[in-house]
Formats: sequence, structure tokens, C-alpha cells
Amino acid sequence: MMLEQGAAPGEGPKLHKRMVDQPAFTWLDPPDMAGRMTASDLLAAATPGEHERLVRAWAAAVWSAWTPHHATIRAWL
Repeated sequence: MMLEQGAAPGEGPKLHKRMVDQPAFTWLDPPDMAGRMTASDLLAAATPGEHERLVRAWAAAVWSAWTPHHATIRAWL
């Protein structure tokens, strides 16, 4: 929602709740994240700006890993 539709980060909890409360929500097999950036990579940030850059890179990596499910996730939104 944030990466593709520009939703404000502060709206995340409300938007996620709306998404999972929908009857159409079903389990998706998670992708293999081996070799991808993880949340622990965010610990390398030395400044707030670097932290923001790493968070955005991590989010992009996670969204990319879920590419096979993008159509389903978009339909939920």
C-alpha cells in the first residue's frame, strides 16, 4: 500500500486490519527469502537518513520476493 499507492506509514495498522478482516483473505505460501535483505540489515544504519534508506530498500526487497502473489494482494486492497 505504501510502495505502490503512496499510503502514509501511519495508516499502516488501520489498512492492514481492513485487509485481513475481509472474507477474501486467504493464506499465501511465503516466498524463499534466502539471500535477500532482512530486517537485521537495518541495524547497520548510523543515521536516521540511512535508516530510512535501508527500511525502504528492505520493503522493496520483501515486496519483490512476493511477486508471484502480487495480483492476489492487489485484489485484497
